[in-house]
Amino acid sequence: MYWIVFVYLFFLSFYAFGEQLLNQDVDISSGSTLSNDSGYTVRQLSGGPYTIDNRGTIEATNITSSIQNIRLRVGTSVDNSGLIDTSGSADLSSIIFTGNSGTNSVINSGTIQTETTGRYGQAIRVQDASLTEITNSSGGTIKVTDSSFNSEAIRISTGGSVNTITNNATITATGTTHSRGITSIDTGTIDRINNTGTIQAQGGSDSNYGIVFWNNSGTTVTNSGTIQGTGGNYSYGIRLGSNGSITKITNTGTIK
Repeated sequence: MYWIVFVYLFFLSFYAFGEQLLNQDVDISSGSTLSNDSGYTVRQLSGGPYTIDNRGTIEATNITSSIQNIRLRVGTSVDNSGLIDTSGSADLSSIIFTGNSGTNSVINSGTIQTETTGRYGQAIRVQDASLTEITNSSGGTIKVTDSSFNSEAIRISTGGSVNTITNNATITATGTTHSRGITSIDTGTIDRINNTGTIQAQGGSDSNYGIVFWNNSGTTVTNSGTIQGTGGNYSYGIRLGSNGSITKITNTGTIK
C-alpha cells in the first residue's frame, strides 16, 4: 500500500511540468498553473472556435528553439488576466497565431512575456492569421526580454493582419541587438494602433524602435501616451523602413 502511494506521488512529481491541453476551451483559475518544460502547453489545431481564459499561470520553461507556449491554428479568443510566461533559448513566442483562418483576439490585463537567452523572442506573433484586436488594457504588460537579436513584443508578419492594437498600459522589448515594441513586416498589416500607455524598445544596440513598419502596412497611429526607442544613436519612437509606409499619425502625446 505504501509503495503504491510512493510510486503515485513520484509519478505526479516527475510529470509536474509535462501538462498539455489540445483542442479544447481552457479555463485556468487564479492560483492554478498549467506548465510544460517542452513547450506547446496549449495547442488549438483543429475544431473550434475556442476560448482561453487565464487568471492563473500558463508557462513553458527551459524550452529549445522554434517552440511556442500557446500555438493557435484555429479561431481562438484569448483573455488573460494572469501570467503567460515563456523562457528558454532561441526563436520563442508566448502566443503564436499561424495558419489560422478563424476569428481571433487577445485581451490582456495581466502579463504576457517571453524571456530568451538567444535570438528572436516574441510575446505575440501573428502570421497567416487575422485578429480583430490585440487589447492591452490598464494594468497589462506585453513584453520580451534578454533576446540577443530581434526582441519583438508584438510581431505581425507574412499574411498576418490585426484590425486594432490598443495599448492602455505597457508594451516593451528589451534586448542586446534590435529591440522593437511592435513590428509590421513582409505582408503583415495593422489597420489601427491606438496608444494611451507606453510602447517602448530599449537595448544595447543602435537600433531600437518603439514601432517599426518595414512594409506598406496602411496603419493609422493615434497616440496620447508615449512611444519611444532608447539606447544607441539610431533609436526611434516610430521608424519607417526603406519600403515602409503608413496612412496617418495623430499625436497628442510623446514620440521620442
